[in-house]
Amino acid sequence: MDNRGGYNLPGFLLHIRSQTDSYANVPGKGLSMAGTVRLRHPQTGIVKTGLYGFSWTTLFFSGIPALCRGDLITGVIVLLLSASSFWIAAVIWAFVYNRVYTTRLLESGYIFDDSPSKVAEAKRKLRIQD
Repeated sequence: MDNRGGYNLPGFLLHIRSQTDSYANVPGKGLSMAGTVRLRHPQTGIVKTGLYGFSWTTLFFSGIPALCRGDLITGVIVLLLSASSFWIAAVIWAFVYNRVYTTRLLESGYIFDDSPSKVAEAKRKLRIQD
C-alpha cells in the first residue's frame, strides 16, 4: 500500500489519479459524479434520492436509468431517440436528466429531507429559488 491509502500504482496511473483527485472538489472543473439529496413525501413518508449534475449512467446506458427509477415513458423515449441518433440523444440527455428527474419529484410533492448544506447545494445546482 502507498501513503495515499491505496495500492501501489504505475507512474502514469498515479498521475491520472492525482489529476482526478485535484478536480474532485473544484466547482466547474471537469464532470464529476452526480450529487445526491434525500427527498421525502410528507403524506406517504416515502423517501427517494434526488440527483443533480451530470448523469454518467444515462450517458452509457441511455434510457435504462430512467426505466430503473420508474420513469417509464422518459426511458423508452430516450432509448428510441438514442438508437436512432447514434447515441447523440443520450449525450445531450445526460446533461439534463438528473435535474429533470429531481424537479419532477419536487413538483409531485416531495420535500428536501437532508442536511442544510446538502439542501442548499442541491437547490443551487437545480436552480431552485427559496
